[in-house]
Amino acid sequence: METDIELKNGTTWEDFLKEGNRYLEIVKGGSNSAKFTPEILYNLACMSIEKLFMAYFLKNRTMPGNHTLIDLVEAMNEIGKVPEQLEKELLYMNGFQEICSIEQYSRKIPEQTDITRFIGTLDLTRSYIQELIG
Repeated sequence: METDIELKNGTTWEDFLKEGNRYLEIVKGGSNSAKFTPEILYNLACMSIEKLFMAYFLKNRTMPGNHTLIDLVEAMNEIGKVPEQLEKELLYMNGFQEICSIEQYSRKIPEQTDITRFIGTLDLTRSYIQELIG
């Protein structure tokens, strides 16, 4: 039985995987460029993580309740277990934008020094998802 699905617009889980990897490479390439602020790199890193997780979810015919980093971790933990170090790093990154709460909206601007940590989180995420997808 086929486990992956194709979205109405023809997008597949493989497309999400490619996009996630493309965003990851943009973050890595832009980390030493004046063209990209830490805030832009943070948002691109989050887009990469979301795309990578969504590749796995689509391939396995499931969806998270929402697309914040904490929601992605919670959805994945319902299926299996996110490695402890990766979960810690994703929750750290989630702390920069808690924008889905009506009661407590908060945003924190990352510093240039955070970018190295974000890249490490991206590498952990890619390795984890690649291992799951095979």
